[in-house]
Amino acid sequence: MALLASTVGITALVLTACSGPTDGSSSEGEGAVGAASAGANGAGRSAAASEPPAYKTIGPVGSEPGKLIVKPASGSTNISPTWSTTDACPSGYQTSAVLYATVYRSVSLMQQISGTLNPGPSPVPAGEPLEIGATVAQVQGVTNTPNGQTDKWVVQCSTGVGGLGNHEDVQYIYVHYSKDGKSYTTSSS
Repeated sequence: MALLASTVGITALVLTACSGPTDGSSSEGEGAVGAASAGANGAGRSAAASEPPAYKTIGPVGSEPGKLIVKPASGSTNISPTWSTTDACPSGYQTSAVLYATVYRSVSLMQQISGTLNPGPSPVPAGEPLEIGATVAQVQGVTNTPNGQTDKWVVQCSTGVGGLGNHEDVQYIYVHYSKDGKSYTTSSS
C-alpha cells in the first residue's frame, strides 16, 4: 500500500510522529502520515490515526552514488520530477524496484516515494513518476527534512514482486533543499 495518499487539492504530506529513536534501531509502526497545510517544516501538522506506519527500517542505504537520475536535476520544490536509473538492479534482485527517501537524521529509516516497478534485468526507464505525482516539497515533508538540509533518495531492489522478499539498496542521489525551501538541486555527493 502506498504511503502517500491522494486527497482533493493535495497540499503536503508530512511525517507526523516519530515516537522512537531514528538511529536505525527503530522498528515498523513508529509514526503516522498526516496532511499539512503549512509546509514541510511541520507547522500545522495533523495526525491521521488510522494511517499505516510512515516508514520502515531497512539496512545500509545505497551502494551506487549518482546512478539514480532525477529530472529535472534542479528546480522548484513545487514540481513533480521523474526518475530513472543508469543501470539495472543487481542479479537476483531484479524482480521489483521502489524509490525511497531517507527520514531526516536517520541512517536507516526510509519513506516510500514511488510505486513498485518490475524492471527485470534493465535499468528503470526514464520518466517514472513519484507516487501519485508527489512534489519535491511533499517528499521533503514526509521525510521531515528542514529547509537547507539534504535527503538521500535510493532505489530498493527486491527478489519478490511488489517489493517483497530480500532487498538491496542500490542506486542513489542526494537532494539538497534551499534555505527557503523553494528550490532543490541534486548531486551524487
